[in-house]
Order: sequence, then structure tokens, then C-alpha cells
Amino acid sequence: MEQDTTLDHNHGKLAFDGESDALVKLLQEHVTALHHGEPHVRRGALAGVASLLDLTREVKTREALLGVLKVCLWREDDPCLVQGVVKVLVDVAVVPLASGGQGLEAVDAGARDGFVSSTSSPMKRGGEGAGEEERERFAVVRLVAKVLHEFLAGKDGVGLGLQSSVRVQVLHSLLKVGEKSEGVVTWESLGLVVRRQLRSSDPRVRAVALRLLVESVQERRVGEVENVKRRRVGEATGVGEVQGSADVEMKLVRSDGHETDQQVVGRSSMKVGEMLLVSLVDYMKDPYPSVRETAVRALMKLHGKGYELTSECCKNAAILYRDSFEYVRIAAIEMVGLWVRSHLDVKDHSSLKQRTEAFLQVCTTVTDMNMRVREAAFRVLGEATRIPESVLLQTLTKKVAKAPKEADVSSNASTVAKEGDTGSPKFEEGANLLDASAAGAFVHGLEDEYLEVRCVAIEALAKLACKCERMVFGAANLLLDMLNEEVEVVRMQALSALSQLATSGYLSVHDQHLHLFLSVVEDISPEMRTGGRNLLASSRLPSFSTFHSIVRALLTSLEHHPEDEEGVISTFSVLGQTHPTYTECITQELLQEMQGYLNEEVGLDEPRFAAILSLFLGAGLSNSNIVSLIPARFLSYSSFISHKLPDSLPSIKLRPVGLKSVRFSWTNREKLQMNAHVGIGRRVLHISNPAAR
Repeated sequence: MEQDTTLDHNHGKLAFDGESDALVKLLQEHVTALHHGEPHVRRGALAGVASLLDLTREVKTREALLGVLKVCLWREDDPCLVQGVVKVLVDVAVVPLASGGQGLEAVDAGARDGFVSSTSSPMKRGGEGAGEEERERFAVVRLVAKVLHEFLAGKDGVGLGLQSSVRVQVLHSLLKVGEKSEGVVTWESLGLVVRRQLRSSDPRVRAVALRLLVESVQERRVGEVENVKRRRVGEATGVGEVQGSADVEMKLVRSDGHETDQQVVGRSSMKVGEMLLVSLVDYMKDPYPSVRETAVRALMKLHGKGYELTSECCKNAAILYRDSFEYVRIAAIEMVGLWVRSHLDVKDHSSLKQRTEAFLQVCTTVTDMNMRVREAAFRVLGEATRIPESVLLQTLTKKVAKAPKEADVSSNASTVAKEGDTGSPKFEEGANLLDASAAGAFVHGLEDEYLEVRCVAIEALAKLACKCERMVFGAANLLLDMLNEEVEVVRMQALSALSQLATSGYLSVHDQHLHLFLSVVEDISPEMRTGGRNLLASSRLPSFSTFHSIVRALLTSLEHHPEDEEGVISTFSVLGQTHPTYTECITQELLQEMQGYLNEEVGLDEPRFAAILSLFLGAGLSNSNIVSLIPARFLSYSSFISHKLPDSLPSIKLRPVGLKSVRFSWTNREKLQMNAHVGIGRRVLHISNPAAR
């Protein structure tokens, strides 16, 4: 028969059934100490109870401890101890049961930091799919939230004002329980108590209350999100319903205790979420920066729950670009970026104008005095999509270009021109000023004094260039200039960005930048040389002279750095496959060098011999004329080289055919480490047998 955890009145102790004797003894000692007259003893008892929670195996043990802690919470006068009791109450709810029980381990053995980690778990709401013990455990979590809520309401109701630190701790604890256990903290369960905290003079209390209110809003289901009519940019849907009420916490409250139908409750929660989103805009104007930042972050979290950010949110976020506190500016920039990404599927003219305006507003922050703000700005710029090409091209140069007379650009001038400016002449002037806000945005980023900003700007520039073909040439020029950077980390980032352009098929090595490519493959840093070779393997070489210079530079680099043999051979193989015609033109020159290597003492151990042979074999996959120019004995050496570098050289098989010919068959199985992808090719060629001559 199931036994309850009860209080033994004869001995004044709790009976923790199902737990080990040693654990029961320790728990009883700590529970007794919670009633001690000395605060330091009670503080030690709280720490002791908290340390033993992860050893408990029974849900009823947690229920018994919850009852004891509830009494302590109401009886305790010391604010520090009250905060300690609140922390232990949260641990009672979220610390997993020890192995041997059927608690959280039955749901997710890897979730050691919370009650529910899987959103698909049937236990998260204690529904029909959950076991009996899971439902009991979920009930404990609900009871903890109820105890904290009642404590906050009771203290406020009897006029016993709590210290702000205690109030913040209680609200934080409710928030933690809500985040760990979905469905425990709901809009209906919070009542007016938490919403009244928005009247607090302490900004910390208001900030946590806002986070808690957002946590209580239900997430929209996929079907509900799809059925919601997308708001058009520039509209303020639903604002008129709540703007007439000055008392924010009152206008957020609209509960019906008699409703039990889940669909009606869901629709009510959806309405609450929409009203809360509108109300959070007001808190973006709070005099305290922590509240302003929390309001912006709360809006982003609501957006993640399926509530679409409005253009009003974006406009108020743009105002915060001038905020005195950098973390507020960062949050505002990130929210504008989120708004831009969320409106990509809206293709109407108004949405294009608003996205362009938001992009230009973010461009104004790339010269912010704070380094972290500039980083955030470039991250947002890199994620932008469907921005007019004229605006993107303007970010590559500080010289302000003439604004195109297009409706999407000129209409954006309304937000930049000063109030009262009307008429056609000033309208055009506003358009030019609007373009100027984007002028040289990436130039500023690449010239930034902090390497963190330069790296983020490089990454963002590469992302945008891959989306806009007209932007590639200017972006490549800027990125190639970054190869002269003194800091190796920045040079590596520039190489990575250039490799993205090359992989997309946009990068071509021109003569004016050839010296930069050549300097990279001969760099003192092994990482830089590797990155340079991979970049060359992915790039288009427009002329034979460029190809010839690169081949020479790679051979020189291999001579100075023989440890790069495998990487250089791989690069030569790819260059041969992608440029077979150029390879044929240089064949005779390289064959003479190969003969010279064989005449030297090093012989076949010369890395450059294997590299040149790899170039020929790679080109031979698509141009059989090259192989016919190579002496058979040179090809026969490929087997020896393949044993030394099996992953770098195409595999060669020699088979005699009659007395006067030898059949060579080779298959390229090479795989580059970075972006170049090499397909598998195969050729069969008959070459006269030199021995038969």
C-alpha cells in the first residue's frame, strides 16, 4: 500500500518514506534547524536542504519539504533568509529526482538543469500521456509557483511592503519555474499580482515583471500563425483598441474565470499576446535603461512565439539608436534586424520601402562610439535580404552616388527629412540624405580600430555580396585589400570571405590583384598558405598569364615550404581540372623542369615533381591531349608517388597491351578540405611503349 510522507507528532519529525536512512536523518536535522532562533543556523539549514535535493527519489519527499519551506517563507523576517527560502523552493521544483525514482529521468535522462527539456514531452503539462509520478511532480511544480504567487499577493494585500531585492527574487523565481516547466506560469494564474509590479518604482522589478508576463503568453500554434492575416508595414493593427487606456497593467488584464473551453482560452491568450505586444512599445520609452532593454527583448521573444512585430515597434527601436546606454542600442538594432527578416515573404511595394528604410537606419549605427554596437550593426546588415542594389552598392564607397529616381528610394526620404519639409525640391534632397546614411558603411567597418568589428564586417560583406551579383566586384576589391592586414585573424577572415565568393562562382583573379594572391600562398603562416591555396583552387583564372604566375608561385612556395607538399599537390590537381587548356600550354615548359628534377640527386623525392604530375593528371581528366604529351616513364612514376601521398594524387594503373603500347587508367578520388568539390573522372589512353622502339 502506498504510504504518505507525514509528520510524526510523537517525535516532531517528518517521515520521509522511500528514502535512505542516512538521507532521512540529514533531512530531519536540517528541517529541525530551520526553526532555530539564530539566523546563521537557519541559513545553514537552507543550504543543507538545497544540497540534498538531488539525492531525493520520491515526489512525496519534495511535497513534504515544500510544506516546511512554505511555513518558513511566511514566518521569516530576515530579507536575506527570505531570498534563501525562495531559492530553495525553486530547487524543489526544478532539481531532477535521483536515479531510482521515476521522475525526470523517465522523460529525459540528459536534462540535469530543469524539470522539462523536451517540448514534445507529454509530461510538460501533466497530461494524459504522463505517468502518475510525472503528474505528481508537475503538481509540485505548480504548487511552488502558487506558493510564490500567494506570498507576493499576501504581502502586498496586507500592506507589508517587501524589499525590492526580495520582490525581484520572487519574480525571478517565478520566471525560472515558468521557463523550466511549460504551462505552470500562465496569464490566468498570474492574475493582477504580477501586473501590479509594473507600478513599482524599482526598475529591476518592472523589468522582471515584463519578462514574466511575456513568459506567461501562450505560443501560437503553426496553424494559428498561418491563419493570422499578416500586418502590412506602416499599419498599426490593434493599437486603437488599447491606446485609450492610460493604466497599462489594467488594459493588459481581461480574464474570465468562468471559461473552461480550451479553444476559448487559447483565443483569449492570443488576444492578450497582441495587446501585450502593443503595450511593450510604451515601455521602450521607460526612463530606466534596464526596462527599455527588457521591453525590446520581450518584444523579440513575443515575436518568437508567433506574434508579429509591427512597424510601430521598428520605428520606436530606431529611436533607441540614440540611447545613452549601449546595451539598449544593441537590443534595438537586433530587433530591427529581426523585423526585417520576418518581412521577407511580404513582396508588396510598401514592405520593400520599409525594409530599405530599416537597412539604412542600421547603417547609421556602424560608426557608433561603442564597439559592441558596431558589431551588432554589421551582424544585422549581413542578414539583410531584398535590399535595392543601389543602396547595397552605396555601402561600398564613401562617395555619395546620385539617388536613382525610383519610388522605393525616394519614398524613404520622408523619415529622414525634417518635419515640415514639403515640396518636390526638398523631397529629392531628403532622398540624397537617405543614401548618404549608407555611404561607405562597410568601408567604415573594414577600417575599424577593433579587429572584432573588422571580422564581423568582413563576414557581413561576404554574405551580402553572395546575394547581389553587382556587389561582388566592389566587395572583392575591399576584401582583397584586407589581405594586407597586419592581424592574421583578420586576414584569415578575409580569405574565408573570398572563398565564399569563389565557391559561389563570383570571384575571378584579375591582374591588378594578382600580387595579393601570390603573397598569400608564400605567407609565413601555414594557415594563411592553406587558405590561399584553397582560394586559388576555387577561383576563376581569366588568362594564361595569370595561370602561369600562380603555378610559378605555388612551385616557389613548395620549394620554400616542403611540408606543404600534400596541400600544393591537391591544389595543382584542382587547377588542372578547372583549367585544362592553360595546362596544355605550359606542359612543355614543365616537362623540362621534371626532367631536371630527375637528373638531380633528390630524384622522385622532389615535391615539385609530384606537384607538376598532379597538374597534368588533373587536366588529363578532361583533356586527353595532355597525357599524350607526357613521356610514359613520367606517368609510371605516379604509382611510386601515390604510395607516398595516396590521398593527393589520382590513382594510376599500368597494364601492357601487346608489345608496343601500355594502357594507363587513372581515377581522381581527391577531396579538398575547404570549398572546392572535385568530381570523379576516368580516362583510358593508349600510349606507345618506349621499350618497343
